[in-house]
Amino acid sequence: MIGRLAVPVLIGVLGAVLGWSVLLHRENRQLVRQISVLEGQISGCQARTRNITKDKQSDATVADPRTYHVPERWLLPDPDAARD
Repeated sequence: MIGRLAVPVLIGVLGAVLGWSVLLHRENRQLVRQISVLEGQISGCQARTRNITKDKQSDATVADPRTYHVPERWLLPDPDAARD
């Protein structure tokens, strides 16, 4: 009697283990996809942060008139242009 019950129980346990492993495999694939999406979002945030930092650094150099040379031709009108 134990032999007749052991085979169906063993098949049931193996089926349950197989089903559980399939569920874990699906969940693992979903988590890997989520990780790749999050890594893409993080790299985008890092790029935006880097661009903002570079922009602030360039703004700081332009805002200081001692470090930025403005040629006179930019400020004064061209005398030859008035003759035309």
